[in-house]
Amino acid sequence: MIKFLKSNLFFLIILVSFVFIVYGKSINYDFTGIDDDALSSKKSLYISDIKNFPNFFLTDCYHNKKVTQYYRPILSLSFAIETILFGVNTKIYHLTNIILFILALYLMYLFLCKLCLNDVILKYIILLFSVHPIFVSSVVWLPARNDTLLSIFLFLFFIMFINYIKENKISYFLLSSIFFTIALFTKETTVIILIVLLLLIHCFDLKITKKQILNYLFVFVPILLAYFILRYFAVDSIHFKHYIKNFYEYLINIFYGTMLYIKYIFVVDDIPIMLNFLKFDVVAFVINAFSMFLLLYLYIFKIINRKIIIFNFLLFILFLLPSFAQEYYTWLSHRFMFPLVSIIFIFTEIINKLFLKYIFIKKYIFSLFLVLIISFSFSSWLQADKYKNSKIFSLNAYENSPKNHIAMSSLADIYIENKEYDKAKELILETLQIRSSVEYYLKLTTIEYLINNDLDLAEQNYFQCLEYAGTYYYKASILARLSEIYYLKKDLNKAIEYAEKSLELQPYDKHTLLYLANYYALNKQFSKARPIYERLLKDDNNNEYYHYLIKTLDEDERENKTN
Repeated sequence: MIKFLKSNLFFLIILVSFVFIVYGKSINYDFTGIDDDALSSKKSLYISDIKNFPNFFLTDCYHNKKVTQYYRPILSLSFAIETILFGVNTKIYHLTNIILFILALYLMYLFLCKLCLNDVILKYIILLFSVHPIFVSSVVWLPARNDTLLSIFLFLFFIMFINYIKENKISYFLLSSIFFTIALFTKETTVIILIVLLLLIHCFDLKITKKQILNYLFVFVPILLAYFILRYFAVDSIHFKHYIKNFYEYLINIFYGTMLYIKYIFVVDDIPIMLNFLKFDVVAFVINAFSMFLLLYLYIFKIINRKIIIFNFLLFILFLLPSFAQEYYTWLSHRFMFPLVSIIFIFTEIINKLFLKYIFIKKYIFSLFLVLIISFSFSSWLQADKYKNSKIFSLNAYENSPKNHIAMSSLADIYIENKEYDKAKELILETLQIRSSVEYYLKLTTIEYLINNDLDLAEQNYFQCLEYAGTYYYKASILARLSEIYYLKKDLNKAIEYAEKSLELQPYDKHTLLYLANYYALNKQFSKARPIYERLLKDDNNNEYYHYLIKTLDEDERENKTN
């Protein structure tokens, strides 16, 4: 029994228990309406079609070409596999997020054990961070899984890399190469590994041979080349001119953003969903100043091996910096997932040194652990509800970042749903001042129609939007709106025509497919409506509305034959 209690299996059981106790309720959460539905449910027809899998490597994560900089093929594959196996199912999506989070933490533990840390102390610290509020979004917000996936594959790579260096088995080399490739196609941050490996070898005195170096060069060079070529054709390029032009603003974001990550390790009562336009924070400054002083003290007096401090400091900075490289920067806590390994490493070493020097302190540290894990768990359990559904999420996002164009647009959607059209219009007009986008002009046109109920004006405005629509995605959206306008004008033939035009550009758009099928049914084109209804029902078999539509279609078809 004692042997089992000390085993990794028992630790995994405890880890699973802690995470599910705090976050298990999130299995019943809905979509937040920001990115998660765009990555899964809205694209379910597309991602669940296996023949589209190669396109995941040729488009951004929203499956548009050259629109954003987010190249995330593995993230798309993760949602695709779930959708193929279980359909559009938020419970499965959220359950997967929980499992991936647990796996990432467990692999972090295995990786750090490889670096000869005290495994008992390490277990307690990882358990503590498993319920830490800074990682609420990593578990309960579906898009945040990308950084969790990155962590999983990076830890697997490091584990196999160390095994290969020490044992020189070809199986470890092949596995490490595979995990490197998967990590790379998960997030571009993976390229930093090439620097980190040199630090790892130097700081931990790993004896790598020339042959092993050549083997990795032989594999890494073509993989990196293929990756950058695919990425170049798939997504918008990084605009370095922007960072040169706004260099001061970029540095401010790095400085304040990094301080916030450190701050929220210690201040856990209210972690923001997102933050824009970062500003000086006195509490963050004090906490960071103390942390830097402590690190310097440990380094100067050699309390912790200097190489270990250098390794973890550089690892932390290197993996955190790329998250700031965005034209419209938004601070998100889940990006702290992999850099956390450095914090855990240092904490483990500090506590280990304290135990060695002051044996009596163990009971006090354990008492502190109990207090922290209870308080962290309670705080995370409460804060998880910020992600419960789109209304709650949007209100919290807007409260945290009232000048974030995505949060503003999302809140406008809630106003529209509540028929508060004047408030929605005011918010979208303010959004357009921050970021001019066809998407927001399109939403403004829709709101103005809802206010004025003028179909002719709406038609005219949509055609004006069509002139400025730069991508096929926006053109398809506008054509779909025109289709709805013509339906309201009782011009069914034109409604069908424009819906078909929209689907030529976006053939997997469920909203337009549903409307087109309804138009076909109203036009007594039952043979065209039925395949679409069946296709939608196959994608989402639990959707009662689809079942109702097919039942209604059957009745209309029988009545039409009788007449």
